[in-house]
Amino acid sequence: STAQTVNVTSSGWYTCSAVIDDCSSVDSVYVSWVNAKIDNNDTTICRGTSLALTSSSVNNYIYWSTGDTIPNITVTPTETTTYLYTVGNGINYCTDTITVTVIYLDQNIFPQDTITACGASYTLDAGAGFNAYEWNTGDSLQSINVTNTGWYRCFVDNGYCFGVDSVFVSLVN
Repeated sequence: STAQTVNVTSSGWYTCSAVIDDCSSVDSVYVSWVNAKIDNNDTTICRGTSLALTSSSVNNYIYWSTGDTIPNITVTPTETTTYLYTVGNGINYCTDTITVTVIYLDQNIFPQDTITACGASYTLDAGAGFNAYEWNTGDSLQSINVTNTGWYRCFVDNGYCFGVDSVFVSLVN
């Protein structure tokens, strides 16, 4: 290149020569290129879920904060965790991080397993804050009005986790 600066993207020897008037100079430099890049972005998972963390970085030295020394690992964090990935070539070392946010969904959607209600109907409420509701009655709303004694089950989804709970409703007229 004849440019004053060069963008270097790989390890190797680079030589520069310059001529000013009748004087010329040549110099070389070895550039040691290290790229610590986790392929995943920061993410959110449900507690109990495993996540594969991958890196396409190829170097002599690889170290995850988990103690692993291979490019690709699987983690199952129980709480929000930031993982460090350090790579090196014996000369230089670089680090990248990924934060895995862990969401927990309480499987006790209903505060009790049996409800005894006076009257011909009772309203069951699976609680606010879910993206989706699926009742064994076929309904897909947060609350349903039940008119028969029996078991009622609701699946909920908060965008990361699925939960399910059942409750027995006994209607007393």
